[in-house]
Amino acid sequence: MVFLILPPLVGPTILFLVVYIAFKHVTRPKPIPDVPSLPAISFFGNGLDIAKHYKKTETIHDAFIDVLRKTGGMVLGQVLISAFTPILLTADPDQIDRILISQDWDRGIRSTGVFKPLIPHALLALSIDEEYKAHKRAFAFGVSSSFLKETSKRFIEEDHALIDTWSSQTGEWFDPEPELTYRQARAISAVVFGEPSNLIDKDLKTLFKTLSAGPLAPIKRMIEKVRPTNREAYKRIIQYVQSRTTISRKKFSEGGDVALIENMIDGIVQKEAESGVAVLSPDGLRDELVSMILAGDETSVTTQLWVLKFLSNHPAIQYKLRQHLLERIEPLDVRSPTVDDLTPEHTPFLEAVIQEVLRVGNPVAIIGREAMRDTTLVGPSGGKSFPAPKGTKILLLLGPEGTEGRVGKDTMEFKPERWLNEKGEYDSSAVWQASFAKGSRACYGSKQALISIRMFIVYISLTFFLEKPPPKLQSTRRVERITLRPSDLVIKLKPWEKLEQGEN
Repeated sequence: MVFLILPPLVGPTILFLVVYIAFKHVTRPKPIPDVPSLPAISFFGNGLDIAKHYKKTETIHDAFIDVLRKTGGMVLGQVLISAFTPILLTADPDQIDRILISQDWDRGIRSTGVFKPLIPHALLALSIDEEYKAHKRAFAFGVSSSFLKETSKRFIEEDHALIDTWSSQTGEWFDPEPELTYRQARAISAVVFGEPSNLIDKDLKTLFKTLSAGPLAPIKRMIEKVRPTNREAYKRIIQYVQSRTTISRKKFSEGGDVALIENMIDGIVQKEAESGVAVLSPDGLRDELVSMILAGDETSVTTQLWVLKFLSNHPAIQYKLRQHLLERIEPLDVRSPTVDDLTPEHTPFLEAVIQEVLRVGNPVAIIGREAMRDTTLVGPSGGKSFPAPKGTKILLLLGPEGTEGRVGKDTMEFKPERWLNEKGEYDSSAVWQASFAKGSRACYGSKQALISIRMFIVYISLTFFLEKPPPKLQSTRRVERITLRPSDLVIKLKPWEKLEQGEN
């Protein structure tokens, strides 16, 4: 009886096996030839392994670095996410610099797509086209020396307030993030809108959920975008931007001082008054202002958190930094520091600390690029040129992991002295880091960001000593949002006066 049943099943069984094997062959991710990759045995390629690594470490950046290490080098590797999407990886400084500076590469849809659903007309979401160039021209005043000096006062005001608040918390361990976020939001709001407001801070935090990173980010963003709470938050932010724009236009129409530009909106309205036409479309102006708040708040707070992490872990550097500042600038009770006081030339060790924080903390860990035309890359061996056809996607993995060949085995350690030459002068070329990117896509707000970080460190370092945390809290483990933030960060402050007097 069994023999009568089996033969009819042989044909379908063989057909099924043939189809299954063919399906596995067709859908198995196809690596780019001659580029090292991990084995891909399913439709998902390395995607499941990446997801597992992300779940364990909470950083997709570290998962990609792990791929490069396992495949033999930092110059060029690839990760296979699915049957149709091999993505190149590099953590090599020379390769990264070439790509960032070259006009052959630009942000692809994977990069701009993070921001496009929320702020489609902001620089963060635009390709380099006429709209992009118009926006860059419109906001050129924002990097002028006069504007930066004027707006630095907003950061100083919030630093003063931060010191007052934290002075009541000395002697106890606490999480610094909430107050930093509050103060930074007020400062950036004043720079952008002309008033230190937290009216939209809660709404901005809500919208950040729609800008998630990680392997499941597209799905998560789609879900978060349709939530009623998110739609309402976005609506309130738009209303606020429109109201502040109206106030600025009214001020200028009533004879306000067009020479006094104290915030971003005033700068744009002044351009409108001079030209007689709108400089940007309503959507363009709205999205740019929102993006400045979103990007500025996230990256600045993350950098401040890393400052606190590294300084608290390294008491000797705190002592050295404080002495350096006491020798170079006037005491805070005499006058507030100015932009001209805190330059790499005048306060080189301060600048070295900042650059080392950015290098090792690596707040902006991944930059995505896509080939806009047929071009080339340096191959895996570091020598032979490798073809990169139009549409090739590559992730630039910033951070210290790829700099071991230049820096040495201690590249992951926090050592600000790396940035100083034999004379103690700051040398920007001494070590490599690209937190603000380079080329035409370099961070628009980098100058202002550095000013705010310098001011923050000066006020903290001249007021408080940060006690070294217990060993279990000294880890520099990171958690990934849009930026990489230190996890498990708590601080304990002691006024320098009490420390010098030997008080507990």
